[in-house]
Amino acid sequence: MASSEDKSTSATMTTDDFAGYIDRVIEKLQSKVETVNNEINDKLEDMSKRIDGLERSLNDALTRIEQSESKDNNSNVSDA
Repeated sequence: MASSEDKSTSATMTTDDFAGYIDRVIEKLQSKVETVNNEINDKLEDMSKRIDGLERSLNDALTRIEQSESKDNNSNVSDA
């Protein structure tokens, strides 16, 4: 028959085992969260670069349109 001392030692080991298990689960979750966080940051940076490229393209297109309209207006004035 197990003494009360044996039972408390057994319970302590179980508690320690459970605490270790919880620590490992938390570490695994932290690792997954860090991985997802890094992936999200990479995607946001990629999107930011794409948006910057689109802004440059739009600004270039607007500049060309304005120059074209300016040339058209100048040629209309000289024709008059």
